[in-house]
Amino acid sequence: MSKPSSTDPRCLPPADIDRMSPEELRRLVRGLKARVTELERRETPGFPGDGEQRFRNMFQDLPLIVWVHDREGRLDSVSHGSCEFFGVGEDEMSGDRWLAFVHPDDRDAYAGELAGCVGKRRDFHGEVRMRRVDGEWRWLETWGRPLQSDAGEFRGFVGVSADITELTRARLALRTSSRNLHKLSRAIEKSPASVMITGTSAEIEYVNPAFLEVTGYQLEEVLGRNARILKSGVHTPDFYRGLHETIASGRAWHSEICNRKKSGELYWELIVIAPIEDENGGISHYVSIAEDITERQRALAELRDREERLSSILHAAVDAIITIDNQGTILSVNPATERIFGYGRDELIGENVKMLMPSPYHEEHDGYLARHRRTGENHIIGIGREVSGKRKDGSVFPADLSVNKVDGADVYTGIIRDVTGRKEAEDAQTSLGRLVEESLGEIFVVDAETLKFLQVNRGGRVNVGYTMEELREMSPLDLVSRGDPERLNSLLEILRSGAKSKIDLEDKLQRKDGTCYNVEISAQMTTYRGRPCFVAHILDVTRRHELEQEVVRAAEEEQQRIANDLHDDLGSLLTGIKLRAESLVRLLAESPGDSEAVAAGEEVVAMIQNAITTTRSIARGLRPVGSHPEDLMITLRRLIESVNTTTDVSCRLHCPVSILVHDQIVSHHLFRITQEAVNNAVKHSNGEAILISLTRSGDTIELEVCDEGRGIDHAEELGSGLGLHIMKYRAAAIGGTFRISRRKNRAGTRVFCSVRDAAP
Repeated sequence: MSKPSSTDPRCLPPADIDRMSPEELRRLVRGLKARVTELERRETPGFPGDGEQRFRNMFQDLPLIVWVHDREGRLDSVSHGSCEFFGVGEDEMSGDRWLAFVHPDDRDAYAGELAGCVGKRRDFHGEVRMRRVDGEWRWLETWGRPLQSDAGEFRGFVGVSADITELTRARLALRTSSRNLHKLSRAIEKSPASVMITGTSAEIEYVNPAFLEVTGYQLEEVLGRNARILKSGVHTPDFYRGLHETIASGRAWHSEICNRKKSGELYWELIVIAPIEDENGGISHYVSIAEDITERQRALAELRDREERLSSILHAAVDAIITIDNQGTILSVNPATERIFGYGRDELIGENVKMLMPSPYHEEHDGYLARHRRTGENHIIGIGREVSGKRKDGSVFPADLSVNKVDGADVYTGIIRDVTGRKEAEDAQTSLGRLVEESLGEIFVVDAETLKFLQVNRGGRVNVGYTMEELREMSPLDLVSRGDPERLNSLLEILRSGAKSKIDLEDKLQRKDGTCYNVEISAQMTTYRGRPCFVAHILDVTRRHELEQEVVRAAEEEQQRIANDLHDDLGSLLTGIKLRAESLVRLLAESPGDSEAVAAGEEVVAMIQNAITTTRSIARGLRPVGSHPEDLMITLRRLIESVNTTTDVSCRLHCPVSILVHDQIVSHHLFRITQEAVNNAVKHSNGEAILISLTRSGDTIELEVCDEGRGIDHAEELGSGLGLHIMKYRAAAIGGTFRISRRKNRAGTRVFCSVRDAAP
């Protein structure tokens, strides 16, 4: 007998068998069955002579769990792989002793089903838990079939088992997790309450349909935005400071909050914001669940208004009206007094009015009255002034006080107006202006007519390095690294015309010292001190771009590794299997009467070849551009050849000299940008020609893709199309500059990308 080759299943190490998928194991089992059938046909009844020994040698050498039962259903023999798996000798499992290894809950059913298949001489398939000698229970999937001679005599039963423990556990965990996630997802999606999940920096990562319905935003308008887009300006900074301190400490925050919809309309919510912890116990996200209580708040406000109107009708005032005698004793109060100060009427009548005053006015009031009685001088009578009042609960509030003497009597009337709301609004306005000025974010206000800067907050001044006096003599074109007056005017015209209320774009600003930094710009048209102006909120995204480059580089390296594994490891394995299969086909072809087996073997060889071809195709797709500096040029020529062959568009490459790109990741993204731009031109431009240009100047590579189609306008340049977004993202990921615009003085669209690529 010839020695098995390295691709023979008997020579496969157990680790290789363990890595096989269930489908690969089934194919292996089918091959084993076919081999058993072949041996059955060659031997005489009773496994005589060399045939039986060959059969036993064949399956016992396999690193699989293979077993043979005799005619009575007792275990006759097992493979060496079975003994190694269970950790016992063959004699410890022979006969009926193998049943001791079956889980008690499975034993009767499994043994009964197997016995039934043996008795009825039919194929067997089942799953069972069995114990190894170390006490661990493992799930096995088993296939078996009867052994018969050519004369139809039943010889016994042969089968093979595969360890599917991890697969079974994974299926169970996946089913449980999927059911739970589905129920939770459906509950959140169908919930009438607004649900929002943010990162620790308040960037919105998820909102449910109820949130979108309440706020009026579209999903793409909020994802990635900061939750402060909902901020109404109603609440004080202390309100938000308390919120942030609470959730940052790991506690849930409950309150009523006023937010702003996309339309600018204010609405009230009863809200709970709670932290979400990661596996290490740290806070990874925040989730808010809110109920829209605007109507309830509106109803409460209307109720208060009705009460105040009734009070006005009954007492001619909504302010506190108190009458006192010349000793300061309270003679009467109106309902507003009770409401403002928190006392009941019976608690106030007969008491000294100084009970409604905080220190030091409380202690000084009797002296004021005594001096007035003695001198007759009026210090506050007839003169309005701002004072402080003291409520029953001890809280102090600002108030406007007006005191007048009733003619003909020593009785005085005081009208007190609680101005808490006004003071809070004044404080909030002052705090908001200070917050904007002190914000690290950059805010630029530009005159809509002169395009000169009217105001720039501290964050903007610090980042660009200019003083406010210098900036008032400058325009946005002085800060944009590549100022294009035509482009700027076209973008601003979108806001002037009302085509859009806001434009968002990415660009680069240049500091006073000449350095540049990447920014996201969100611009709107509004008024500033009565003048039409543009307000630009600018975010420095330089660090984010650097992080994105690191992420993209890591992803590209991982993709390259996967491609190499597919091409080298899996490709080599498939090639080895193919060679073994071809060897088997040749052996079968040498045996007379096995034409069907030969045909089946040839079909298997063809299938393996298809798998090899597919694997190599996938590997090429994962790494379209090779690692050599010249590979980008080669890949671009292949792209051009494909376009010219498969479409009616003429595509050509303008490159006077061969351009070497040393960074493989830069090569990859430049090709993908080119590929996307060419595909867009073929599908949407209606043009007849495309020109790809690749040039190098020092360490800078410039890519340009131009078509002769209909072109785009600046509004489309700001659009959210997926292809445009992907090209911008790829350019940013490699630290490049990206532009898309109409071609000057001719029809068509120009896609431009510039990136650094230094020689090693």
